[in-house]
Amino acid sequence: MLSKKDVKIALFVIACILLNLAGKQCARFFQLPLWLDSFGTVFSAYLLGPVSGAIVGVTMNLAYSNFSPFSYMYGLTSIAIGVSVGIAARRKLFDSFLVR
Repeated sequence: MLSKKDVKIALFVIACILLNLAGKQCARFFQLPLWLDSFGTVFSAYLLGPVSGAIVGVTMNLAYSNFSPFSYMYGLTSIAIGVSVGIAARRKLFDSFLVR
């Protein structure tokens, strides 16, 4: 049986995947020269760790590959983003980011 914590983590990961998909659709709809599909990956990696960030990034690319067949190739980039942000967060490199 799943605990409340496990359910909260699963819902948070799903919300991060949906955030990535929404960012990708916004960039595509407004024809922005930006990739907005990594906000959920970064958010998940920062709060839950590098493995979660990598899972969110890869899942988003696999889900979006139904619409764009070349999207699955960016899965490695999403893994790199998730792992690097997760490791930096665990080493507390973001704690002094906004401090003078």
